Amino acid sequence: MKYMLLIYSEEGGWTDQEREACMVESMKICDELASQGKFIDASPLESVATATSVQIRNGKRILMDGPFAETREQLGGFYIIDVENLDEAIAIASRLPPASRGTVEVRPLFSLEHLRGSIPPPVRTTPSLTPYLFFSGRCDEAIQYYRTHLDGELQMLMRFSESPDPVPEGMLPPGFETKVMHASMTVAGIPLMLSDGCEEQAQFRGFRLALTVPDSPTAHRYFAALADGGAIDMPLTKTFWSPCYGMVTDRFGVEWMVMVVEN
Repeated sequence: MKYMLLIYSEEGGWTDQEREACMVESMKICDELASQGKFIDASPLESVATATSVQIRNGKRILMDGPFAETREQLGGFYIIDVENLDEAIAIASRLPPASRGTVEVRPLFSLEHLRGSIPPPVRTTPSLTPYLFFSGRCDEAIQYYRTHLDGELQMLMRFSESPDPVPEGMLPPGFETKVMHASMTVAGIPLMLSDGCEEQAQFRGFRLALTVPDSPTAHRYFAALADGGAIDMPLTKTFWSPCYGMVTDRFGVEWMVMVVEN
C-alpha cells in the first residue's frame, strides 16, 4: 500500500549543519528503501517564504504569499513509499530524523483505480506528415495496384456520392460522382492518403516518395512493380549512401525513390 509521509517542523529550528546532516541521513534511508523496492519519491521543500497560497472566492482568484495556515510547524518535505501496511509505514516514519524534532504525518494515498474505466484516454495531438496523392479518376486503379504489388492495405475509402455533405455544384468533372473522395492506406507499412480530387489531369511534380526497404530483394520487387507501365528514371544501383538505390515513375505518374538503408 502506498503512503505519503509529510514532514512538519519549525523551519527556524534547524541550524545549517543540522539541516545538512538530516538530509544526508534521510538520503541513506531512501537508498535503503529503494533497494527493497519500497521507495517511490521524496523531496524537501523550499522555505515557506517562497510559498504562494491560492484561493477561489466568488469566481475570483486570490493569491497570498506564504502558507495558508499560520502554524508553529510548517510542511518541509515528503516521502512516498510502498509498503505492506500502516505498521511498516509508521516504523519507517519513526526512523526519519525530522520525527525527533517535529512531526511526521503518515497518510495512505487514495487509489483512483476504480475510476480508470470512466475516464477517457487523453487525446494525442502529436503532429504528423502524410503524403496525399490525387489521381484524377484513377484512384481505384492505383489503390488496387499498390495493394497487389506494394503490400498495400486499404484502411478506409469514401466516394463523392457517399459524402455526408453535398459536393458544391460544378466542383466535380462529369462522371466523378462515384470517384474516390478520400481514402487512406498503407504501402509497405507506410501511411498514404489518396483521392481522385476534382481535376481531370493528375500532376505529380516537384516531389518524390522515398520508399526505404530492409533488403535488396524487396527493393528489386517493388522497383519492378513500379516500373511496370511506368518509366525507370535511374536503375537500381549501389551508391555511397545505399547498397541499392533507384528512381522510377509509376504508371500513374507518381515519382518514387526506392532504397535500402546501409547497415
